[in-house]
This record gives sequence, C-alpha cells and structure tokens, in this order.
Amino acid sequence: MRNAQIYATIAPRNITIERHANGSVTYQLLAITDMDREAKVNSKNWTWRAVTRRGRLTLSADKKNVSVEWMKDSDKNITSFV
Repeated sequence: MRNAQIYATIAPRNITIERHANGSVTYQLLAITDMDREAKVNSKNWTWRAVTRRGRLTLSADKKNVSVEWMKDSDKNITSFV
C-alpha cells in the first residue's frame, strides 16, 4: 500500500511568469500528448506511452493575440503503468 501512496502524490507546480515592458506576459508551457489507442505499448502489462514538449506561450497586453514557441529538442517520452 505504501507504493500506491507514492504514485498518488501530486508534485507541486511552479508557475513561471515573465512580464514584459510592452505589457505582454510569457508563461512556460508543457504539452502532453493524448494518443488514445495508439498510446498502448504493451497490452499484457498495461503500459502506456505519451510524449511531452516544452515551450513558451506569450499573451499580448490586450489579450487578443497568443503565440507559442516550441523548444527545439525538448520532446521526452514518458510511460505509465496501470
């Protein structure tokens, strides 16, 4: 039961916000794929795979424009077991 408690723990988040002189705001971004059925790696041990990618999301001062810049070579594979 102790291992189940470890896996159920949620890590604290740090939100990094950059405020720019022009009034725009930039946030660090982490996207995680949802590959549905294609994510299943091994049906015998219920292994699932996803990919994460880091980037930066910038919101304009008037909140009418958003841009996303993806970080090159930031993709990482993650697996989970159910």
